[in-house]
Amino acid sequence: QMAADDSVYYWLEDEVEAWNFKELSKDATFYVNENGQLVIVFNEGEVAPMYMGVCEFTIPSDVTEDIVKSDYLSAFTKTGDPAVSNLNQTIQDYTDAIVAQYEKDAAAQGDEGNYDLNLTYEIVTDTDKLFAIRFDKTIVMNSGNESVKIYNVDKETGKFLTLGDLFKADSDYISVLTANIQSQMRDQMAADDSVYYWLEDEVDAWNFKELSKDATFFVNKDGQLVIVFDEGDVAPMYMGVCEFTIPSDVTKDIAKPGYLG
Repeated sequence: QMAADDSVYYWLEDEVEAWNFKELSKDATFYVNENGQLVIVFNEGEVAPMYMGVCEFTIPSDVTEDIVKSDYLSAFTKTGDPAVSNLNQTIQDYTDAIVAQYEKDAAAQGDEGNYDLNLTYEIVTDTDKLFAIRFDKTIVMNSGNESVKIYNVDKETGKFLTLGDLFKADSDYISVLTANIQSQMRDQMAADDSVYYWLEDEVDAWNFKELSKDATFFVNKDGQLVIVFDEGDVAPMYMGVCEFTIPSDVTKDIAKPGYLG
């Protein structure tokens, strides 16, 4: 890249030896693209001057084919798979919308205040049946605001799943989950005075009364449902993003087969 473009510069043989990229970290940020290729991602300033921004390097398949574990660089990344195309497009639309809003708000701020956007993601579910990718977004504009977006996909059908898709049609899953979350909230507050949820607040409109059918969720490694609330949704901002793991014995009689453990 440096040979092809004089504006490109990486720290490889810099006079400041400590800056030079010598070895990839075992904790490197990465993902697998739609062609099943490994992509390594470096934050701004990690391997190059700040003007280079976030740097990504796609590793050719012939480099990894003899050393990779079976299926890791091909599972759920098959070219032409409608599920992959659908997921990729939805994720692209989501990230584009975030960046567009960020640029709009940052421009409106002008030189006033501190405005920054941090968007990270991780795969939170990857089983024979389910795949889920989680985006954590933090926007700093004088104060911070954290939110979470999770896409859950049925690997067999390629369908994006809502919370209701995990439960039997005749089950009152909203009431069951709401009651369990409220119980967990009360237990946490009883055990720790610094923990506070809006359950019986004097501002009644703030109180958590019923879980939304559009609630953010994922299924953890133990097959348990985890409900995620954005910062400020069910508690004061200092509580951050709030997560509640629903015990399997709460969901076992109302869940559809195959999704929850």
